[in-house]
Amino acid sequence: INISHFTHVISTISKLCGKSSSDKTCVLKLTSDCIYFILPEFASNNIGNGGIGRTSFWMSLNPTNIFDFYISEGKSPEENYILLEIQPESLFRALKSSPNIKMVRIKLTKRQTPCLTIELDLYSITSKVSSRTITHDIPVKVISTSKQSESEFQEPDVSKTTLSIQLPQLKLIKHMIERMKCLHEFVYLEATNKG
Repeated sequence: INISHFTHVISTISKLCGKSSSDKTCVLKLTSDCIYFILPEFASNNIGNGGIGRTSFWMSLNPTNIFDFYISEGKSPEENYILLEIQPESLFRALKSSPNIKMVRIKLTKRQTPCLTIELDLYSITSKVSSRTITHDIPVKVISTSKQSESEFQEPDVSKTTLSIQLPQLKLIKHMIERMKCLHEFVYLEATNKG
């Protein structure tokens, strides 16, 4: 169930990056207690160079809800986080490469370039083979950790609101939006006290 949930999350992030980013990358920030996916507004060739504008989206995941075992250590106790530029589509393809996944291991490794190594343990098809493992190496770009990069990838300040919106079922909204996408590439949603 956790693998399926994580795959759906990565699929959503991949779709968001495909529409928003010219090179379909986002920033993966790993801390000791959280996993963040961040998509800056500008293209990734400005990442880490002070060229980042506003954040297009910011997502945080509690790793204990997804992984049974999670360790992330930065280069020092003061800078205890890792920043990676990653293509979520590649991660999604790796997770979807086999339908009978028993366990997933994700490690940051150094090949010719830095990579996220995805090891998929599969259920055996026959009783003769105890288990099989598929390994995918996804190239990533390590973003240097500095005070500047730390401030660039801080969680956006979202003020508390008193407005709540009740929407119909998501299936109905998705169906309606898919039918309307041929009209325009943006949908504007306005909610007021009048409706």
